Amino acid sequence: MGLTLGGCALIIAFLAHELTHDRPWINLRFAIGGNLPLLALYISFFRLVILSTSYIIPQYLINVQGYRALEVGGALIWIAMPQFLLAPIIATILRFVDPRIPMALGFAFIGIACALAGQLTSGWATDDFLPSQILQAVGQTFALTSLTWFSLKHLQPAEILTFGALLQTGRLFGSEIGSAFIQTFVRVREQIHSNYVGQHIVSGAPSTVARLQAYAQAVMSRSVGEPQDTARAAALLATAARKQSYVLAYIDGFMFLAIAVTVGLLLMLTLKDPPEAPVLPSARPP
Repeated sequence: MGLTLGGCALIIAFLAHELTHDRPWINLRFAIGGNLPLLALYISFFRLVILSTSYIIPQYLINVQGYRALEVGGALIWIAMPQFLLAPIIATILRFVDPRIPMALGFAFIGIACALAGQLTSGWATDDFLPSQILQAVGQTFALTSLTWFSLKHLQPAEILTFGALLQTGRLFGSEIGSAFIQTFVRVREQIHSNYVGQHIVSGAPSTVARLQAYAQAVMSRSVGEPQDTARAAALLATAARKQSYVLAYIDGFMFLAIAVTVGLLLMLTLKDPPEAPVLPSARPP
């Protein structure tokens, strides 16, 4: 709380200084004009989505499937690989089309990818994420390249420092807020689903007894006596309930991202045309 209050005080002092100084280091009037606030928001949002998906998938593979950290890379590599091929193609296309079109297309791909990943079950492994990861890679390439191109159309040479600081701040805020938010969101949703699932595991209920008997039969050959069979069966049931709670929490995470991307896609309708590029004087003498 002390760090938060101190940071807020410094931000207020910085804003007051920049707004009252004759030659501000950061021109806040330029930063809040036109499309720039929304573009900074999109950069933050883009980082949030990327970090969220790169967090959920490894956590699912580790907590539900029991993967080691070294083994989860196969599910994430397909986000990076297609971008090496697609980025030059998208950059060429942007020379001939309005960048808002491929940017919207990219966000749509990302939203569909999150919705596909939201069909997650406890039986998914690395290859099951492949369709959504390839689609997300295509969407990220479209969206980020177009967003960068469209942002640069708002650059004014006299405000280059403000422009760079604004975009960098948006990127950093998106990274920090995204990682903190998705971890908290998944943790809280796991606790909620754990409570809901636990309400259906009632001692003495026929379904609970049948599940415990099945587990006890499975571990009987590796246990010593009925008490150990019963204890290990109860532990297996608790593990199954915990894994299901994690799966439901990760599904909620993917579906939240899909909805958020849809909202971001609708906000693109408010983006205005970039300002006209200034006409530079000729270097030749008259």
